[in-house]
Amino acid sequence: MMGDYATFAEREREGWSSAGIAAAFRHWFGPAAEVGARRLVEIADPRPHQEVLDLCCGQGAMTRMLRATGAHVVALDFSETMLEAARANAPRAEYHLGDAQDLPFDAGRFDAVLCSLGIPHLPDQPRALAEVARVLRPGGRFAMSAWVGPEASPAFAAILGPIREHAEPGLIPKQPDLNRFARPAEAEPLIAEAGLRYEGIERLKAVLEIESPDQLFEAFSTGTVAVSMLLRDQPRERVAAILAGSIAAVRLQPQTETGWQVAMPLAVLSATRPD
Repeated sequence: MMGDYATFAEREREGWSSAGIAAAFRHWFGPAAEVGARRLVEIADPRPHQEVLDLCCGQGAMTRMLRATGAHVVALDFSETMLEAARANAPRAEYHLGDAQDLPFDAGRFDAVLCSLGIPHLPDQPRALAEVARVLRPGGRFAMSAWVGPEASPAFAAILGPIREHAEPGLIPKQPDLNRFARPAEAEPLIAEAGLRYEGIERLKAVLEIESPDQLFEAFSTGTVAVSMLLRDQPRERVAAILAGSIAAVRLQPQTETGWQVAMPLAVLSATRPD
């Protein structure tokens, strides 16, 4: 499966190694992402000295939350840029540069494995889930978050709708479904195939806060890898059409005193490794 998404995988590695994209993600999407991260920590409910893996730890927002529980936190990411930020954000954790699809840990090491928004961005999601099952102890808990897709997310609809309408299709690289873990009918079989016991998916409310309608386009074009790199390859007139479509979509959303709060809900999936 990795070969099917080779271009996607290369772009993800390149993009999340960019300090600019990392900073923009933190600015625009950090508050919404932390809504999911807090729920993941609640689900795991780690005890002091338990071993918890923060998979695809990014800039360490959830790592910091986990350290506050007294657990021994191990954090892994494929981007040294992300790890540098995480070390500054949560210095008292054990950090590893590595691949979530080939974890450098012994079988059965962890009491819990948590992943905030990372697994959907992996080219071989089933392999990553199998690795999660391998490193969990029997009875250990797994929980992950994912963005809900554009069918139920006004924020994603406001950017992906115009992209589908105006982008040049041949310039869009093949990629895995980034929202499949928000849909129980698709997520449950993937979890079961990995050897985990699926427990369910819940949706959380979150918003993207912007002051002007063009800032949603700015957020996605500067703070996400997929959209930023897709736009990089598009002719200028198509990018302009996507921007115009995004602005029009935002203007349909309820306005606040300070701008717009565009809904972008998250899904949180939980599972356990059978005893």
